[in-house]
Amino acid sequence: MKHVSKSQITTTHGLLSDFDRHYPKELVYWDSLEWQLFTWLNKQGLLKNEVEHVRTQVSAILKFAPRLFPYTNPRLQLLFAKLFTLLFIMDDQADHHKGNFWEEAWNKHLKGGAHDLIAPCMEVIQLINLHRSTGHSSALVLLLQEFIYAGMQEKVRWNKEGSLHYQAYLDFKTQSSGVKIAFECLHIAHPEIGLILSPNQFALLKQKLSALIILSNDLDSYPKELAVGDTNNLVILYQQQRKIKLSSAIANVRTHLKDEWKALDDLLLKQYHKFHQGKESPYSVSKTIKEQVEWRQSITKVLAIFFGCKHWASFDTGRYQKR
Repeated sequence: MKHVSKSQITTTHGLLSDFDRHYPKELVYWDSLEWQLFTWLNKQGLLKNEVEHVRTQVSAILKFAPRLFPYTNPRLQLLFAKLFTLLFIMDDQADHHKGNFWEEAWNKHLKGGAHDLIAPCMEVIQLINLHRSTGHSSALVLLLQEFIYAGMQEKVRWNKEGSLHYQAYLDFKTQSSGVKIAFECLHIAHPEIGLILSPNQFALLKQKLSALIILSNDLDSYPKELAVGDTNNLVILYQQQRKIKLSSAIANVRTHLKDEWKALDDLLLKQYHKFHQGKESPYSVSKTIKEQVEWRQSITKVLAIFFGCKHWASFDTGRYQKR
């Protein structure tokens, strides 16, 4: 049954909408991946009973990474799915933890204690790095540490009056949401993107896509986060700090989302024209069909991270539905 996403955008007929329409809805390797993932979770002792098994199926956290990386080979899809599943599990445990879950989890990891969820993350990252052809092998480890450190700060980050600013929130949430980890996984899975898109092009795309992912997720997840007392959500923060109605806070975040969508659409069009004019491109002014196809394929793989999040929230997960 379709879950109507609160973050759905009324789109124009721009380049971004065109890419959205062509996002692949079918997960080619899913049946095999699902079996392997549940087998792995059982071996890790992360599914203690049938209730947890059903809850994992309903939340569809195993399906999250395959949605973000639909053009990636099944071996890497499996590893990415393991990594993001662990991040989801830790995030959920943090929501229901009375103390500072992330600080305790990190200390437990340093001591090599039982029930350490960070160690399996490190093991999965080591396996992912075997597929790396470019970049630094320590990048994912550093991003995981950044993710954990941001988690330690979540409960107090916006406590100070006047500390909440839109861009500062996006910058912090980019660290604490795992968005940076997703883009590093993309870089590992598809290093050819770095040969097609200039560093400046790629950086601008990631910046705008990160904003869209964060805002979309905040709109979809605020009922769940209100229920567990998680305030690291722009809807909730606007309501609390601006002392406005929930409906007004939602409207404000939707306006941000609409503005970021338009900004990304404009950026894509600008990059499209620059590519065909030969600027910010390793190619000559005259573009061959092969070069045009490679450019579109690269953009498609980058945008799939956002469209995958959007599709997962709208069609796959029961995580954000009111119980």
